[in-house]
Amino acid sequence: MPTMNDRLPVLLKMEDEDAQALLDARIEACAPSIAAGFGLPESWLTTAKHFGCGSFGCAYGLKTKTSAGYNVLKITGDNMEGHTIALLHTLGKKPPGIVRYGRIFQLGGCSVTPGLGPFVYRNYTTAQEVSYTGPGAPYRPLWVVEREELPNVLPVLKRRKLNRAQVEMYLATLVRWASDRATQLVPELKFGRPFHTDHDRTMAYLKFYEEDGSYTGLTKQMGAESLLEAIDWLFAHKIIFLDFGNSENLGWRKGTGLVIRDIGYSASAGEGRAAASLSSLHRWRLTDLTGLGVLSAPDLPRSLARGFF
Repeated sequence: MPTMNDRLPVLLKMEDEDAQALLDARIEACAPSIAAGFGLPESWLTTAKHFGCGSFGCAYGLKTKTSAGYNVLKITGDNMEGHTIALLHTLGKKPPGIVRYGRIFQLGGCSVTPGLGPFVYRNYTTAQEVSYTGPGAPYRPLWVVEREELPNVLPVLKRRKLNRAQVEMYLATLVRWASDRATQLVPELKFGRPFHTDHDRTMAYLKFYEEDGSYTGLTKQMGAESLLEAIDWLFAHKIIFLDFGNSENLGWRKGTGLVIRDIGYSASAGEGRAAASLSSLHRWRLTDLTGLGVLSAPDLPRSLARGFF
């Protein structure tokens, strides 16, 4: 599967206007193919609500749903995200605490615009410069995926009498607890902050579950039951995802509660540090980002994408 070293950002921050313009041009060049592939009117790009861009791509809310009934298209250069979404399609019925994904495609020739050349980046573990020669070289490939739209969680949780500080504390503890479990599952990754004592681990557990294994009152108030089930399901399938500490990566589905809304690497505007231009990509370390996304997942026996444009 792709690794952290294959996670070269498509653009660094919204302040990087050159990178943003290049990404916009690639998406616009493929708009007719995307429209045809997802059963959308060719005006989809001009009528869609632009949710925003991170370091790896952009998300769009569609005025007209795709032919499969989804109303969000995410275009991402995160190969680990593309790998994991394709993997999820092979695992049968998924728990409700994971966003519902539709089809996934890779952008091909239509996205090769002037100015795309070989990329060189710095391996964040060895500090050595590495030429990117993966799928779609010499340019960075983009993946397009359809998914359901989910509203932000903070307004919903506020109506459930929870303030931001309470939500952030709960999620921070959840990340640490899950990180500890993941470290035991995949010790070679050496991520997370393991608990110092079994007592610390037990006290964290009791924030989510009662001693008899039922959910705590706080978990129910948070609407986090399905989220906890989703984390267990992902870990059972050896998919290590820890980027639910940021409430922006979660959504709310009526009847479900908290849902993992974004399985990719998070790096929204204002986080990490901005780089001056596309040419400085090779000097940027991924550890400067705040999100984690999927850190590990099993290999796929077939191609990442169902089709290509």
